[in-house]
Amino acid sequence: MPMKTASRKVKSLKKAVTKKRTQKRQTSTASTPPANGNPFRAESSYFRIFNALASAPEGLTREDLLKRAMKVTRKDKKHAGFDLAVILSAKDSPTGKRHPCCREGFWIDRDGDLLKLRTA
Repeated sequence: MPMKTASRKVKSLKKAVTKKRTQKRQTSTASTPPANGNPFRAESSYFRIFNALASAPEGLTREDLLKRAMKVTRKDKKHAGFDLAVILSAKDSPTGKRHPCCREGFWIDRDGDLLKLRTA
């Protein structure tokens, strides 16, 4: 009989040791878009690139915007360029043809090499 109780204790100790602790993911709960009209989910790459473009009301060249996108998203040139292409797909009007991931409510005004953000 004493062996059974000892083996039960060992089994329960093993279970207690093998349980993994999960780390809770910190999420931001932004239910409404920011004051500047950013339609993207908070803390996403698109959100950060939109804010980078919105911070320059006089406009930016594509190269300057790409450098800012690389900095704020912490991605390399290739991957930041993919995200930037989605944002720059918003053309002509707030409801014009755009990339499926690009939300409505803004468009990019192109004046030569200069890119300016326009909101509806």
